[in-house]
Amino acid sequence: MALKKISALQLILVLSAVLFAAGIWWGLPDGRGWAPDELTPSIVVDGLRRLFSHGWFGRYPPFHFYLLSLLYAPLLILHKLRALDLRQLSNYAILFYIGRALSVLMGTGLVYLIYKTGREIFDRRAALGAALIAALTVPLEYYAKMVNLDVPYLFWFTASLFFYVRILKTARLKYYLLFAATAVIAVCTKDQAYGLYLLAPLPMIYFDAGRKRRAAPNLSWVRSLWDRKYLWAVLLGAGLFALLHNFAFNFQGFLRHVSLITGGASESYRIFPHSISGEIKLLGLTVRQIQGSLGWPLFFLCLAGLAIVLVRKKESSILRSLPVFALSYYLTYIALILFNCDRYNLPLCLLLSFFGGRAISAIWDAAPARFRSAEIAILAIVFVFSAFSSLSVDALMIADSRYGVERWMDRNIPAEAVIGLAGPVEYAPRQNSFHWVSLPLSLAEFQKGPKPDYIVFASAYGQGFAEGTPEREFFSGFAAAGDKYRLVLRSRTDIPWLVVRYRNVGTNVDAINPEIQVYKRSSPARERRP
Repeated sequence: MALKKISALQLILVLSAVLFAAGIWWGLPDGRGWAPDELTPSIVVDGLRRLFSHGWFGRYPPFHFYLLSLLYAPLLILHKLRALDLRQLSNYAILFYIGRALSVLMGTGLVYLIYKTGREIFDRRAALGAALIAALTVPLEYYAKMVNLDVPYLFWFTASLFFYVRILKTARLKYYLLFAATAVIAVCTKDQAYGLYLLAPLPMIYFDAGRKRRAAPNLSWVRSLWDRKYLWAVLLGAGLFALLHNFAFNFQGFLRHVSLITGGASESYRIFPHSISGEIKLLGLTVRQIQGSLGWPLFFLCLAGLAIVLVRKKESSILRSLPVFALSYYLTYIALILFNCDRYNLPLCLLLSFFGGRAISAIWDAAPARFRSAEIAILAIVFVFSAFSSLSVDALMIADSRYGVERWMDRNIPAEAVIGLAGPVEYAPRQNSFHWVSLPLSLAEFQKGPKPDYIVFASAYGQGFAEGTPEREFFSGFAAAGDKYRLVLRSRTDIPWLVVRYRNVGTNVDAINPEIQVYKRSSPARERRP
């Protein structure tokens, strides 16, 4: 029986690791890769050269930079000794693989922490269900193999969640300190994590005060709210935050980072107005994105579990307190930036996974024994469907259309040809051969400038621009612009057996397997290179 219990968890962890690692080579070798916002090795190495001091700053906090620097160090030393040339793409790609492998490891660890936290709250069946739901959350399959900072900060968040539950159960000082440390590391990995914690002290203080009053009924509420453990946790958190942000040698860089993320880095993404109607639309978008990330079956399962926990009086008070993290995150982050995408909702999906696990356990316990086989069959269908949704990300990454486009270009385009790129490199074939130039995303501007021999772009990228913008007009109207270009290739990989496809509103996953269009100039310009 013990072996059976271990095997169930091991199977989920192996499944997670395989799903997360499949396609880890996507877009490599390359200097940039195809993942939007991925932390490239060159960015990390640039910070390391400056020792993350003397005014260094970027869009993201420094903690994951430190981890990557430690892992890169052996190769960087070999490069310094001229035993390895990291300027070669094949060697540079090793740094990419190291960063991506770390994400796979942290993603798998995240699933394990969901299980461990679940076991602190409810039975093994519910904990396994929560871990499996987390593992099959579709955007996680993508981000768990990229060097984006979403999975790293979520790993530290789930670690802090485990210590949070231990605080509510034991009120021991070490768990307060561990919670403070992991929460600070999460925020120092990706700033948006701050939103998860602003309301988190409330249930901790409430549970602790209730415990004290049960032990000493005459103790007033005011006196029960004070405890030195809170002070030690705050001091540790503040000190660790200052240490990780390198206040001693890079306080100016920290201020610049804060200025960046509170200014242009956030305002440029805002899509809803500061109004009641804007907040309602944002909430609707958030719900649609969560549903798209979980899929309908798991979405309903999680909602059912949430309803069970909120309605039934005998449910765990600890489980009932978990929505505080979601409420805190939404009110103090999402609702303020007035923008959302599927990866921003990953912490909400992970929190919902606990309620989905509780629903599985509740349904299992409530169903008569004679319906057990039917119940197993239904759950199997739900999770197989969800697994196919997750598998769609991996399959399309492995068979990405751009691999075929690159082979076609090598066979059909002369080596001296000038290739015009319309749009970002993340949506284009790799630019390791040919002479590439960037094009203005405006038909009027394009008509004025020199014309390349070929033009390459992903049609889906243009759909992200609003109607009436020059960029939308460029992508939708280029074929009819009549500038002596003709379409010579339209490519997008189709996998017929993959009947479940991930489609969500506001996602970077659409950078996988984009439709690529290649146009050739009918009468090449006399001057070939712009």
